[in-house]
Amino acid sequence: MASGADSTFRTARFLYPDMLERGRDNALSCPVYYSGALVAPSSGTVTIYDSTGTSVVTSAVLVVADIATYTLPAATTTSLALGTRWRVEWSLVIATVSYEFRNDAALVRNVLFPVLADQDLYARQSSLDPSLPNCIHSLSDFSVMRGESWIELKNRLCSMENRPNLITTPSALRRVHLTLTLSYIYVDFATRLNEAYLELADRYRHEYERAWGSLRFGFDSDDDGTQSTTRRRAAITTVWTDGRW
Repeated sequence: MASGADSTFRTARFLYPDMLERGRDNALSCPVYYSGALVAPSSGTVTIYDSTGTSVVTSAVLVVADIATYTLPAATTTSLALGTRWRVEWSLVIATVSYEFRNDAALVRNVLFPVLADQDLYARQSSLDPSLPNCIHSLSDFSVMRGESWIELKNRLCSMENRPNLITTPSALRRVHLTLTLSYIYVDFATRLNEAYLELADRYRHEYERAWGSLRFGFDSDDDGTQSTTRRRAAITTVWTDGRW
């Protein structure tokens, strides 16, 4: 449908490519927002395509809490080859109009889970711990900031051809996840509580960038389920410009 004269768009909130674990049930969703609010589709279908463009499955969606959802059954992917360039397409009817939303995807052996918890944040900054009398905020936890920084890390890894699902040493990401989360927390505090927190936010942002620059992790480059070499992979590839090597 034409939208050249409309500056307000419907947004499918996809935070990251859909990582479909082979041989497991995979819960998928397509939350759609318009003018800042979640809007519920009345009906719709979802189609999942593999890397060749072949349809793996097409199914009606289930609308739960105003969000289109679908669970890809484990049996559907058990015998399929792992790989990228998959896609998930949602055809949703909203207020009698059909919309098409697409997210990139991959069929993977395992997804990467974070190792950071709120307790790690409290170990660095005790004033963040709600159980202590010197707590400086009224939040019950920092799951939103931890989640947002984790998504940012995974997208940054993907942009540098380091697929997170192939990382074999999740603990290697702890420091970058910790410092980026703390920088997000203190930026939020600076806007809600006191601008003085910007100094801490900047400090942790710089520490995050230093941690990223020295990041090394085990990597399964041939996707066979094991780390490809004892030598760890760098998040940033060094490019020599003075003729060496």
